[in-house]
Amino acid sequence: HEVVVLMDSAYGDKDILRLLHGRGWDFVCALKSNRSTQTSTPLQGDGYKRKWQSVKELFWATRKQAPWETIRDHCFGKKRKSKRKEFRARRLVGYLKLLPFKIALVCSEKSKRKGRIHLACSNTEVSTRAIVLAYRRRWWVELFHRAIKNNLGLQDAGVVGFDSLV
Repeated sequence: HEVVVLMDSAYGDKDILRLLHGRGWDFVCALKSNRSTQTSTPLQGDGYKRKWQSVKELFWATRKQAPWETIRDHCFGKKRKSKRKEFRARRLVGYLKLLPFKIALVCSEKSKRKGRIHLACSNTEVSTRAIVLAYRRRWWVELFHRAIKNNLGLQDAGVVGFDSLV
């Protein structure tokens, strides 16, 4: 079956990402803005000698090669009325430093240009929309874990194995 791991930027370590890729699992991971990246295709005037750039600089340098696309998502407010959220996202295919496989790199921002987030996905065939929406769903998992810990008395549950937690 298919396994997709959603991670915050704190877990985007090269060893963790290699392990996930080696097991055949896909991942969607946030990246810190200074993470070293490069695109898989040469840019105009670049030739084939390419230097590693931070993901923030890479998306700035490729702003014409990777245009913005609008992504809409339905979310529910406090009164369960459906609202529509809009995001803008850009996508490149490239590499993360010290990882030998291609990665889909995504730069996403809220509709009013408030804060950008950089994402990496190991499956380059997945759409930009699916990557952004999958990472948005990660927040619901965080809220679930917080509710479980607070309401079931598991604040200090430091278990070693996953079976113990279940």
